[in-house]
Amino acid sequence: MARIPAMLALVALAATPPLNADLLATDAARVLASERHGAVAFSLVYHYTERGPAHSVERSAKAAVVRNDGATVATRVAEGSSAKPTLVEDDYRLPIEPNYLKEYRFSLGTSACAACSGDAVAVDFASELRDDEHGDGTMWIDGTSHHVLSLRFHPSVLPAHTDSADISVTFGQVLPDLWDVTLAEQQYDGHEFIFHGWGHVRQEQTNYRRYSSVTAAQDAATHKT
Repeated sequence: MARIPAMLALVALAATPPLNADLLATDAARVLASERHGAVAFSLVYHYTERGPAHSVERSAKAAVVRNDGATVATRVAEGSSAKPTLVEDDYRLPIEPNYLKEYRFSLGTSACAACSGDAVAVDFASELRDDEHGDGTMWIDGTSHHVLSLRFHPSVLPAHTDSADISVTFGQVLPDLWDVTLAEQQYDGHEFIFHGWGHVRQEQTNYRRYSSVTAAQDAATHKT
């Protein structure tokens, strides 16, 4: 009789399908796209810092961003801002969107994500295209909900005079029915001749709201800024 629990455990283990990186990435992109349906607006706080020998730059901005089915359709920057921010997802073709999945190869990873839940599964990705819109990195996906928890990557092609770049995107629950980006950070280190410097971008996305139409979202964004 003592063998029965052990046998049942073996049966349950055998019935659990092995993790598949391609399926996880595909389902995570599908879940994100399905929750991003319709007109959505959110607030964005952007800060850029650049340092080098006898060189210091600070730019900041507050903006209201309007999306329709996940695509940015309007960005209204508040008066007095010293920069117009762009979203990481608009600058790069990331493997969190269904249309871009075919441009990447996926494999199960081993890197830990300190800020993720215990059920996070690491999925490494490598771009098939080596240009400045793609990169290689890791995303962590919740094993139960298949929400993307975090993503970190290095661009395939670096900007001029840049030696390294490290970009991270953090996701969280922003509405009862929407899991989306909450923070994006970009760190660039480089040199020109013998002079070294760095640049850092920090973007926080908050105050997500759904609207009945893009027009309603744009009207609300206008009044918020």
